Amino acid sequence: MEHTKGEWEVSLERGEITGDYFITADNDLTILATVHKLASMENSTFRHEAKANAQLIAAAPDLLAACENYGNHLVDCATNASEVADEFAAMGCTCGLEDIIAKAKE
Repeated sequence: MEHTKGEWEVSLERGEITGDYFITADNDLTILATVHKLASMENSTFRHEAKANAQLIAAAPDLLAACENYGNHLVDCATNASEVADEFAAMGCTCGLEDIIAKAKE
């Protein structure tokens, strides 16, 4: 089984009245999922959690691709790695994992 290809994005435009978050693809033409803001979610903490949940769902294809490529990442980075773990960025790793994680947490 395959998932919907392409960039997944969080759209609030479709849910401006309800405040729901929509996960869309194909430049907002396809709705993949909806994260509902319940009436009890007027609390800003719950609203932020709903948005965070929507962003995590939207990042799913990128996270899946990162997991599928993780073996290659280990080989590539191990080739360039130094003994000091916190030199990860300095060793020239270009796997994009940091960007993918940031997208999930936006």
